[in-house]
Amino acid sequence: ATGLPENTVPSAVMDSGVENVNAKVNELVSEGTIKRLLAQVDIARSNSMIEAWWRQLKHQWLFLNELDSATSVRKLVGFYVEQHNTVVPHFAFQGQTSDEMYFGTGASVPATLKQKRDQARAARLAHNRAVTCARCKVEDTKPAMVRFYFQLSIIHFLAAQRLAEFSNAFFQNVLQRRSATLSQLLSHQKKSNRVGRIRRCSRWRGSQIFDR
Repeated sequence: ATGLPENTVPSAVMDSGVENVNAKVNELVSEGTIKRLLAQVDIARSNSMIEAWWRQLKHQWLFLNELDSATSVRKLVGFYVEQHNTVVPHFAFQGQTSDEMYFGTGASVPATLKQKRDQARAARLAHNRAVTCARCKVEDTKPAMVRFYFQLSIIHFLAAQRLAEFSNAFFQNVLQRRSATLSQLLSHQKKSNRVGRIRRCSRWRGSQIFDR
């Protein structure tokens, strides 16, 4: 690691995956080359933030370029790190870059961005309200057409209303006819049953007289 005082052992925060806990890494740790800190084991906090940064580096930058040599990978990683720290604003920092947040040089950035947002919004509203369209203007020849389409819509509404009333009356008539027919059938069936009982009773009485 560069930029560290002499005889300083760099600390590396990592998870407990097999790529970090193996014989090779154990050898580096035992030699004092690095100090391994397992997230949520040796320390309480998680390494999810740096994992998210590595995912962005890979999927939003490295995988979009030609990775044909280690030199090109180092160059691409260096460019991304420099841009991430000095150029790219972050929502969590209210628009400040990582360097501005770390060194405390971007205290005025949130207020400046808010002022510019308010100015841009006011300018956008003024521009949108000033824009006119020929289709939105009612010309001298259009009131007659507007009245015509309004009257046509009223006619369509009245026709639909009359059709609904006609349909309602028609179905009520059909239901009344069916109920009347059903009542006639039921009364005819009752009469038939009564006549049948009378005939059976007459045959029974006749047989009794004949037997005597």
